[in-house]
This record gives sequence, structure tokens and C-alpha cells, in this order.
Amino acid sequence: MFKNYLKIVLSITSNQIRCFIKTQLLLTIALLICNGSCNAQQSTYHYITPSSLNDGLQVASAKSVGIKENDLEKLAQRIMNGDLGYLRAIVLIKDGNLFYE
Repeated sequence: MFKNYLKIVLSITSNQIRCFIKTQLLLTIALLICNGSCNAQQSTYHYITPSSLNDGLQVASAKSVGIKENDLEKLAQRIMNGDLGYLRAIVLIKDGNLFYE
């Protein structure tokens, strides 16, 4: 009788472990999918004209100095992707006007 009881307990424990592992696997997959989509959304860059800090540096929009905003967005994306090595930031000034940082 004890052997039969032990078989039932082991069977239940084994099924619970399998269920737990399957649940953990599904949660891990869901988190990885969410993390991938969240990172994709966070890594999208949209150009914004720099703010004036009254530090003596004049600011201007990219368009006003003859630069396409789309080109700056592509550059920022390459920086964030690590395509340009260790470069993490860049400041661009044209005709004395800061238009990208």
C-alpha cells in the first residue's frame, strides 16, 4: 500500500513540476517577445531642435541650416545600434548654430 501511495505522490509531483516548467517557459517567451518589441520602440529616434540654454551657443533647426531631419534620424539610429563603434553621441554646429546634439 505504501508503494502505491508513493507512486501517486511522485506522479503528482512530477506533473506539477512539468506544469510549472511549462508555465515558466511560456512566461519567459512572452517576456522576451515583449522586451524585443519594447526595445524596438525605445530605440526609435525623432529629430528635435536643440533647446537654447542661454550659454552663448545659438541654436537652429536642421532644416534652417540646410540639413534633412531624416538624415539626422538615420545617423542617430546608426549610433544607437552601435554601427559606428564606440560613438555614443555627436554635436553638430553649422555657421555658428547648434542644430544637433
